[in-house]
Amino acid sequence: MLSTEYLKEIEESVWNFLLDNNRVETASKLLDESEFFSGQLPQRTNERLLERKWFTIIKLQSKIVELERKLNYFEEQLSKGIRKVQADKDTNEKIIRPILKLAYVHKGSKDTITTVSIHKSETVFASGCIDGSARIFDYEMNEHLCLLRSHTHSINCIKWREDELFTGSSDMTIKLWKSSKSNQSNSFTDFVCFKTFVGHDHSISGLCDIINSELLVSVSRDRCIKIWNVNSGFCQKSINNSHEDWIRCCDANQSHFATSGNDRTVRILDIESQIKKGEGSVNGEQIKWINSFIAHENSIDVIKMFSLETDKNNTRLLTGSRDKNIGLWNYSSGTIIFKFTGHENWVKGLSIFSQSNFFLSVGEDKTIRVWDIDRRKVVHIEKSAHDHFVTCIDIHSEYQIAVTGYVDKNVKIWKIVNAEIKEGFQHE
Repeated sequence: MLSTEYLKEIEESVWNFLLDNNRVETASKLLDESEFFSGQLPQRTNERLLERKWFTIIKLQSKIVELERKLNYFEEQLSKGIRKVQADKDTNEKIIRPILKLAYVHKGSKDTITTVSIHKSETVFASGCIDGSARIFDYEMNEHLCLLRSHTHSINCIKWREDELFTGSSDMTIKLWKSSKSNQSNSFTDFVCFKTFVGHDHSISGLCDIINSELLVSVSRDRCIKIWNVNSGFCQKSINNSHEDWIRCCDANQSHFATSGNDRTVRILDIESQIKKGEGSVNGEQIKWINSFIAHENSIDVIKMFSLETDKNNTRLLTGSRDKNIGLWNYSSGTIIFKFTGHENWVKGLSIFSQSNFFLSVGEDKTIRVWDIDRRKVVHIEKSAHDHFVTCIDIHSEYQIAVTGYVDKNVKIWKIVNAEIKEGFQHE
């Protein structure tokens, strides 16, 4: 529907057009029937308003055609996207018999992929490499977005915190990366290094974000746990000599923080009293640990805390070790609930499929394995998932995506689907 003002302009343009073409009688009849002029003559002009409006309409039509073309293109791209799978059937279909379908293979890294991390809300993930570089990918559009270079040694851990990215390296620093466009928080094509956190005396092995706080925790080969304020970039607290050897991994839930490493020992801290409170440096012997127990016969490379609906106390964790086993623990009591066996080499990565009874593991036997916690068994094995050792894994439970990295320099994107689903993706 056209506005009254615009209708009046159109009639005025037509009246001028008729006069310009010596159609005086027709112009007079238009005025007699008009609702806008009431016998008063409209403004006479020689600007050829009708022709100008006509060409404006043509331009608008051309613009509409162009926008429709772009819309069709993006709809086509969206239909191919990761999150579009099963959209017409049931977007909230529960995974009850999980298997993996290869979606894409991302190439381009110059050396071994050491760590991967999927963004919680955007369809991007980041990978870290042994050559000190990191990359950001859009797994929805299958695009490489950004190359990050600043570390001088291997990136060993990588962590998203909203739209900020943290990388921990063997050069003993942690770097904070974010978009250089302050008004575009979800722009991932122009990440730059904003801060460098300095304080560790050896390689940084793990990073952990503390929920509902400004704190980031790091662990290192120097056997220290350091708590950083991400806003100031300063170390708020350092717990020295926390383990007897290299601390290789860490994780946290809402209440507790867990670490482990070469000494095979799992140690648990209370977040409220030991992480959030206190400043300066303390010795590990002065800390009141919730629990401390030996978990494996060899080094522990990965630790993951999680909760089940049946676990009211929220005291479950998984450990992956170089003894080829995965331990399921009640960390409050330090008792093992079950030992998952099957990997033929070191277990290097674990990731929990949240709100379900499944987790995924990867190792140096080149496989990805899907485990059922309730049934205490492996339910799917992706044999020869990579051509070499698989070093890391992360999953997004809502989008049902898994990302794995490995020694052969590539990153693979997998769709987690039910076994009866036949559809899959074609990789490049």
